[in-house]
Amino acid sequence: MAIAQTITQFDVFAGRFDYLAIGNTLNTTENVLNSPCELLLESSATLSLEADQTVIAAYLYWAGSGTGDFEVILNDETIIAERTFADAIDDNRPFFAGFADITETVLNTGAATYTFGGLELDDILPNYCPTGTNFAGWSIIVVFEDMDLPLNQVNIFDGLESVSEFNPNLSITLSNLNVLDNQDARIGFLAWEGDSNIAVNETLSINGNLLSNPPLNPVDNQFNGTNTFTNSDQLFNMDIDVYNIENNIAIGDDTAVIELTSGQDFVMINTIITVLNSQLPDAVIQLDSFQTTCNTRDVEIDFTVTNQGTDVLPAMTQISFYADGVLTGIAQTPEALPMGDSVEMNTLLTIVQEVPAIFNLEAVVDDPAMVIESNEANNTSNTFTIDLDAISIEDLETLQICDDASNDGLGIFNLEPTALNAISGQSGISFAFYASLLDAEFEVNPILEPTIFENTTQLQTIYIRYYLTSDPSCFTIVPLLLEVSFQPNVPDIEALQICDDSLDNDMVASFNLTVQEPNITNNQPQVVLSYHTSLEDAEMSINAIPSPEDYTNISNPQVIYVRLSNQDNPNCYDVGFFDLLVNPLADVVTLPSLLACNEGFEMGVFDLTEIGESVTSTNEVITGYFTTLEDAEVAISPISDPTVFQNETNPQTIYIRIQGDDILDCFEIAQFPLNIENCPPFIPEGFSPNADGINDVFEISRLKNVFENYELRIYSRLGNLIYQGDNEIPFWDGTPNQGLGGSEVPTGVYYYVLQLNDADNSDKIGWVYLNR
Repeated sequence: MAIAQTITQFDVFAGRFDYLAIGNTLNTTENVLNSPCELLLESSATLSLEADQTVIAAYLYWAGSGTGDFEVILNDETIIAERTFADAIDDNRPFFAGFADITETVLNTGAATYTFGGLELDDILPNYCPTGTNFAGWSIIVVFEDMDLPLNQVNIFDGLESVSEFNPNLSITLSNLNVLDNQDARIGFLAWEGDSNIAVNETLSINGNLLSNPPLNPVDNQFNGTNTFTNSDQLFNMDIDVYNIENNIAIGDDTAVIELTSGQDFVMINTIITVLNSQLPDAVIQLDSFQTTCNTRDVEIDFTVTNQGTDVLPAMTQISFYADGVLTGIAQTPEALPMGDSVEMNTLLTIVQEVPAIFNLEAVVDDPAMVIESNEANNTSNTFTIDLDAISIEDLETLQICDDASNDGLGIFNLEPTALNAISGQSGISFAFYASLLDAEFEVNPILEPTIFENTTQLQTIYIRYYLTSDPSCFTIVPLLLEVSFQPNVPDIEALQICDDSLDNDMVASFNLTVQEPNITNNQPQVVLSYHTSLEDAEMSINAIPSPEDYTNISNPQVIYVRLSNQDNPNCYDVGFFDLLVNPLADVVTLPSLLACNEGFEMGVFDLTEIGESVTSTNEVITGYFTTLEDAEVAISPISDPTVFQNETNPQTIYIRIQGDDILDCFEIAQFPLNIENCPPFIPEGFSPNADGINDVFEISRLKNVFENYELRIYSRLGNLIYQGDNEIPFWDGTPNQGLGGSEVPTGVYYYVLQLNDADNSDKIGWVYLNR
């Protein structure tokens, strides 16, 4: 929940305007010791308006203890908060406020009694009553027009900020003011939770001048449950007050600083309203209509500029037009606009190419800002979504067919399906085909038989002229690229033979089918190769073998079918086949394991040749060390340097391929495991944390990510624990992380206890010398 929303300008009204406020509390009494812990279900207040006063806006605010109830009832109508606010004294006592625009309700109801209710706060009251902070209330702020009034600027600021003994000073800056004359200048406050019986150093000032309205609001107790509009002091735990500030604000001021102090009472300011004599223009703009021209980027815009301020809007005020945020045109008001006047205007925009054909158009009046206005936040217009194209045809994909066996780049095309698909359901559009752009533009020499069109070059562009059937002069021309695609050819493929990979010679083995790829593609460009177990699958390009580099045969011999396709046009393909043959394999010999110390994450470095060189006979040679049996069988991906091999898993099996004079060129395979053991860590006797990049931390080798559950504790000579670490905490750099922590320890001897928590290694206890 957000706490304490800064009070900022919410709305501004310029004209012969003023405001009034009504409202009421839901507290039954002032919050004092032993006061009832209850709230009223509803309360009422009467709105009175004179005959010549017209409601312009009406805003409902409500507030109370707790985190919030934002669905309330006003005159039997359910109101849901459009904006919410929150503040708190502490973690256990939050408060809330809600806002809703009820202008239509007040316009329909008029001067009448308004009854507010529907707050459900009973469950939270017991948390607030003991400290006298239980409250709830509501207020309606009404802005009205009266032609007998001077020209005023009515500013409404809102948020939720508080002052109390815990936050005894609060400063609020009101901006965007325009003081033309300070006569009868007023400021109003809607505040919550003020107590009349608590007034310790409580003040309210504007521009350094204390405000008061005695006897209702004395200078040292302004937030005391009062309503200036009704002269009531029974508005328990809320205030609706107005102060005259004509002597506290100067002509020409555009800001005012409100300051509050409180040595005890908790007061929340929700709304501040200023009424100041002001004469400023306020320009607003409305887009009225638009008209596009067939297949151009021209848009004719009708729009209206209105001055809803209190002074003349100067002539030549600039209007900027933005298409998807891109400045695409400007206009200017032709003449000065008096207060309340409007001017209807028209302009022709040419939308730049970087803007798409369908875009959002907005206009901004007084852009860039050159005129000082009563409201600088309402210069942007409504939005029009505009489609420039009467005929909308997206770029066409290349139309491809397969070459015949000659691969001469020529073929027969059916152009009509592509043209029809491009219309995408648009009605009233016809089309014709042309061999050149010039022919398409002048509608001469159309292609007479587009369903059997024969190209003249391997890549050829023809042009489709799309036009409105009802208005052929409205057209667009779209190019269509024709391509005769290369037809792949699969040559004869030799059988793929490997040795059996099972000890019982079951004639089932793992094949790398991709080793045949150079023979199959035969340097044919831009082709895609797939492997299949049946001719039908290959023809239909379905059920391709998912991992051809690791395929296990299902019979011996077995036929594998290949499909070679043009990557740009998969419909151009050829199918071939080759046999898989499994030859018998000698038994795999298992050798003793190799051990290495754990360097972290169960990783170590091995010299594989220690085992391999001991197993070969005179007529045998080791052709490689491999990490998988499959790699050893087909002699691919040998370990590049077997003298410094780092294991990938623990344990890990290594395979040696031993080539001899076996029949059928089969070979022997020997295997041996690699195992990692946790060797005792190496603990240095000293380190120097002097930031020279050498021995700056107490680093223990073969510890981190080896003994992952280790615990390291370091003690001072007095036995105080100053550092505690584990696998997730960096090695000690001489700064304590226990006790008060934070300060570097001095040069000296420190003692450690290293619990490895490993069944095969004992804990370590010793000392380390730290040298600054």
